[in-house]
Amino acid sequence: MIGVTALVVLFVVAGPRLFDTSAEVRFVPAVERGETFLELALFASVVWLAIALARRVGLVHRRRMIGRAVLLTFAQLGLVLSAEVAIFYSHGGFRLFEPHLVRSSTAPDGRVAHVYANGFFGCDYEVYVASPFALTMRRSLKLTRETCSEPAPRVMWEADGSPQLVDEHGARLEPQQLRPWSLVPSGC
Repeated sequence: MIGVTALVVLFVVAGPRLFDTSAEVRFVPAVERGETFLELALFASVVWLAIALARRVGLVHRRRMIGRAVLLTFAQLGLVLSAEVAIFYSHGGFRLFEPHLVRSSTAPDGRVAHVYANGFFGCDYEVYVASPFALTMRRSLKLTRETCSEPAPRVMWEADGSPQLVDEHGARLEPQQLRPWSLVPSGC
């Protein structure tokens, strides 16, 4: 288990060096789901080791064996913590307001466009395009809308190979200005 954790730490720490992980580039959805699974699996491994250690302390009273088990548990905990921190920072920190995947579309040449929506204040649609079998994708379009209440846009591929966002009727989506808002109510 420690070897798997070390491999994950190596991938996540070396990932930003191997792949550009700026806002313009992100991992494809399958890799992001894999990272989320690994975060949960690493946490579960520490819980499992703590339970195993508690059982061992109850069954075996030899100090040497208990000391080794405690040492291995703390080594695993240190590796898991460093892996969790590395994954956390490779995503740019707290992911509560991170855009979510709403639609994917395949181009005739095999590239895949993934549409992400972020609707905290207004609505931003971002289109990331990935080559076939790629681990990362690059942002090729960002479109600001007033709200995300409309149905998720589709991707239309232009003749030059660039993606464009269209609504359910096939009309191209245009950027909209956000209305200014205030916490202070305006009077009549």
